[in-house]
Amino acid sequence: MTIGSILLGLALLVVVILYLARPLLMSEPTTTSSVNSRRQLEQQKESLLVEIKELDFDHETGKIPTDVYEQHRAQLMSEAAVVLKALDELTVDSDEALRKQIEATVAQRRHQHVPATNGQGGYCHNCGWHIDQGDKFCAKCGQAVRAVQPTI
Repeated sequence: MTIGSILLGLALLVVVILYLARPLLMSEPTTTSSVNSRRQLEQQKESLLVEIKELDFDHETGKIPTDVYEQHRAQLMSEAAVVLKALDELTVDSDEALRKQIEATVAQRRHQHVPATNGQGGYCHNCGWHIDQGDKFCAKCGQAVRAVQPTI
């Protein structure tokens, strides 16, 4: 064996090891952890609801006395309330982030200059409403229409 083939084999081995270790070396994105926590909370919610239904059924059939039933049901309901509150907080956070992203995109699109095509009208620079050729004001917001400079 020559030195070149040994070095080539070692280089190939290093590349394979790095490729296999890549998932371990990369940090986990935050969205994955929030999805995992959401799944865990959903599973907890489902299991608590099943326990409550089973407890109600056992009480109705007379397997559990009323005093034990009331204590156990109150405990399960408080646990379920905590899980539901945590789920609501996750939903509100993700909804708020999505809402902010949508609003930023809409604001950006409204303030973009959209030239008229073939002299057939355009869009309002204030609200984005379609403007026909010859309009002097926007039909939606009343903003004066800017003259479109023809490109030569």
